[in-house]
Formats: sequence, C-alpha cells, structure tokens
Amino acid sequence: MATTVLIVDDEADFRDLVKRVLGGAVEVVGEATDGGEAVQQAARLAPDVVLMDLDISGLDAIRAAWKIKADRPATKMILLTAHDEEAYLAFTGKTGADALLRKQDLKTQLLARIRAVTGQAARPQWDGQERRGKGLGTPSAWNGWDRRRKGWPKKFGGGSPTDAEGP
Repeated sequence: MATTVLIVDDEADFRDLVKRVLGGAVEVVGEATDGGEAVQQAARLAPDVVLMDLDISGLDAIRAAWKIKADRPATKMILLTAHDEEAYLAFTGKTGADALLRKQDLKTQLLARIRAVTGQAARPQWDGQERRGKGLGTPSAWNGWDRRRKGWPKKFGGGSPTDAEGP
C-alpha cells in the first residue's frame, strides 16, 4: 500500500513541483491552499503524511499542524520552509511536526524524509540499468570489477590475481 500525502501550499506552481518530485513513489490524495482547508482535507482524506508550507495564508501552519495532529495523531507532519536561520528553525521544531525540510532541499531530501517519518526503510533508487552494468548503483561497480578480473590472464600472462598470492 502506497503512502498517501496531502500537499499544503498557497502557490500552485510549488504544489506541482512537489508532485513532480514525489513521482509515483507516493500517492498524492489531495491539495490545500491554506491552513483551514488543510485541516478539513486531512480530516476527510486521512493521509499518512501532510506536507505543509510554514508561510501559508488563513489559519497559520503551526495552528493547522496542531489541529491535524490533535484530530489524527498517526498522521505525520512535515513542515516546509524557505527560511534557514537557526533561530527560526529551532522555533519551528516546537510545533509538533515530525520533520522540518527547507524548500531548497526539497528535490534531494523529500522522499527520504517521508520514508523516515513513516518508518519505511530507505531504499536506493533503481533505474533498471544496474543489471545491464550501465547504472550508477553498486551492482554495476561489481560487474565492472568482474569484467576487469576476467581480463587479467590475457594482460598478465595467465592465472588470476589470487593465483599469484599462492595457497
């Protein structure tokens, strides 16, 4: 069963960016533009995770987060912020949110943060190329080593590198 996500941000372009970053890794069940709508959508849709911008209009994100967590304690809350000042980040940690993510880090850390708050093990991205020795993952590196090892006898007069070490 896919993790379900509610996206809360007053900018449609940013919500679209979040959906592109999430891809098919999770199921986006709804979107909201302000805190009041977020509380209603969370109660109606029961998402596993709510991604909420701290700078939303209407009911502010901190009050909305408290209301959502009071109604559905199992719902995980990730607050998104454009701010990176230490004092601001320290204050937002007291909101009851499960995680905080800077918008600048969205593309590189969002899926990992969702997996962390939902208790899912981090899985490496697999592009289907490793099996053919073309991808960036670990299997391709080992496949390359195997190809080089098999060429050892031709380059160095027979035997394998382990044969040279003796019994």
